[in-house]
Amino acid sequence: MYLGETIGDFDNNEYRMTGILPIHAQIQSPKLSLGYRTVTALEDNPLLKKGATVRGHEFHWSTLTSGEEKANAWSVEEKGGFREGFNINNLLASYIHIHFGSDPQLAPNFIESCRQFNNKRSSTV
Repeated sequence: MYLGETIGDFDNNEYRMTGILPIHAQIQSPKLSLGYRTVTALEDNPLLKKGATVRGHEFHWSTLTSGEEKANAWSVEEKGGFREGFNINNLLASYIHIHFGSDPQLAPNFIESCRQFNNKRSSTV
């Protein structure tokens, strides 16, 4: 939500955020989206290879609307393949809280992704 353009409160007041992602968040009633989710990576990202699955959790009192950019991080099994999250350059952002305990390879994948990013950055300097 912080990486989005705005957040709207219960009284529909809007507050500007960072504007990094083309999303708008709106606070809603309690427990609007609650439960465990299984997500499938739509493309390679810092945690998973394309087609790999992992478990996560949602607990939100808000909804997101997106601008031009299409959500491209995950396909959410429990929501009929609904696309969720953003995987842009070296940013992986998601409304789903990925559970690192659901796959012991997630942490090593993330560390390797950081190494590769650092090596790429070092070779261009």
